[in-house]
Amino acid sequence: MRRQFHATDKGFAVSHVQDVQPVLERNKALQNNGGSKDKELRYVASIPPVIWYQWMQESGLPAGAFLRWSRPEFMGFVRKKLNSSEWQWLKTIPGKV
Repeated sequence: MRRQFHATDKGFAVSHVQDVQPVLERNKALQNNGGSKDKELRYVASIPPVIWYQWMQESGLPAGAFLRWSRPEFMGFVRKKLNSSEWQWLKTIPGKV
């Protein structure tokens, strides 16, 4: 992932850029193969860092919520995203998370 700085009227802005195609292709292959077979610990998604940044900005949750997997508001937000058709290729399993 790269950071890019842009001049604006008010100073500067930072954007994050990443080629996510390799991650999406791998996720699609895993989905097509049925995903993880281990029932105790399932690998359900691979989310590139640039997407995490985007979701943090959209969520309105404090940044720390994204660092604490056990928080219900965080898990609900991520589950909703992963189960939407817009983000389906972030999942490594077919169906709902």
